[in-house]
Amino acid sequence: MTVSKFELDIPFETKKIELKQILNDGPQAESWLKAVAGFANGEGGDIYVGVNDVRESVGLTKDLVDKQVQLFHRNVKAHLAPLPKYDFSYHQIAHNLYVIQIHIHPSQELPVVLSMHGIPSIYVREEGQNRAANREEIVNLVLRSNQDKFDVSATKIKYRKEDFSHLFATFENRNGYPLNDKILLSHRFFDEDGNLRQGALLFKDDYQGNLTALKMTRWFGFSKGDNSFQKLLDIKTNILQSIDEVMETIRNYISYVEIKMEEGRKSEPDYPLRSVFEGVVNAFAHKNYYYEDSIIEIDLFLDRLEITSPGGMINHIFLNEEKDIANILPTRRNEIICEILNVTKYMEKEGSGFDKISQDYARMPEKKKPFVTSKENYFILTLPNIHFAKPLTDEVNNPPITCFNYELLTKKQRDILSYCYFKPRTIEEIASFLKVSVSTHLRKNILYPLVDSDLLIRNDDFKADLYYSNHDLVKLA
Repeated sequence: MTVSKFELDIPFETKKIELKQILNDGPQAESWLKAVAGFANGEGGDIYVGVNDVRESVGLTKDLVDKQVQLFHRNVKAHLAPLPKYDFSYHQIAHNLYVIQIHIHPSQELPVVLSMHGIPSIYVREEGQNRAANREEIVNLVLRSNQDKFDVSATKIKYRKEDFSHLFATFENRNGYPLNDKILLSHRFFDEDGNLRQGALLFKDDYQGNLTALKMTRWFGFSKGDNSFQKLLDIKTNILQSIDEVMETIRNYISYVEIKMEEGRKSEPDYPLRSVFEGVVNAFAHKNYYYEDSIIEIDLFLDRLEITSPGGMINHIFLNEEKDIANILPTRRNEIICEILNVTKYMEKEGSGFDKISQDYARMPEKKKPFVTSKENYFILTLPNIHFAKPLTDEVNNPPITCFNYELLTKKQRDILSYCYFKPRTIEEIASFLKVSVSTHLRKNILYPLVDSDLLIRNDDFKADLYYSNHDLVKLA
């Protein structure tokens, strides 16, 4: 049985064609992942699944086609970075039998790295085979990548001033004089024909795409494994508005401590707001926008704030909790985005953001210093909570707490605030802890007064209501 005319024209595997009877999972996936990486690092190519290497068409059932597609997605996302682009086509060869054609596009960001067994490797495609790239080929891949950055590529969308009212208002507010088309043109915002650059689209008033997707989550513990959280933001809007919304949310949800000064008192946030701002701006400025479905994540834990941006450092530096962040000199991945952030005064010269963060934490001990982790496909800035008094306190121990009306609370109410400080609890858990039954008395006379006074927060996003202490009002003693 033959597949169709397209298969008959394939004499053997070539520089742009790979034949696979089936895609294997696990360690055996490495063989076909090499082909994906080789195609992406070269001129692109096609993998035909359901055809063996002597051109005998085997075909796949519909059920197996679905499983193979999911297996392909999963392995590519797990083992290749940056993610290559690819498309699927399906060719029916008999009743309920199909061949999958997977077209791999040439990658715009190079090299595409395959990581298996913890070992990163770079592959290129030759006639019918994949092999490890040599040093000269790797250098050439990097040079090719640097010549074609995501945000400088032209679009067919025409520039219209009225589409960028937020950008114009922000520029004038921060500079004291109006923005004009000449300034934008000098920063390559659009070309001589008035066509917007790809990066310019991310500043449009009505932008709602995946490229700027961001979510912020508040975790009531020390890791995402605690499973107790509150969604604070889930947005897809233009870059400037996103940064503004993040900062407004941060101001509303982090705690503040009253610090006694020689003259009066001042309210100090758990995280230096300038450091948070620099971290958020950095996430948008240096994100790898070729990762179309990857989002910027901001996670608030009890002891730290993490800002994760898709894409490792463009100069391929791997860092693991590096605290000497003032000496990290990131290379610009997105020229136009950085220039617009610069002219709107969201961003200054290259690397100055890390300098400011280091200054903000200069008085803190070593264990409270911010640090950076950079891997192949992500970059994380971690800002410690400067007021978190202890390292990870054991949640099973009820910490001593205090609040503005502490003396007016009953012992049971104080115990509840302590019990719910590190982990949200259900009313059943609270009752068990207090050694009482779940009753109207517990709800109306003990629990609800705490909720009404905002000392205790009730989260009804789950199947059962969860109660947790409000860290803005309830503090560790």
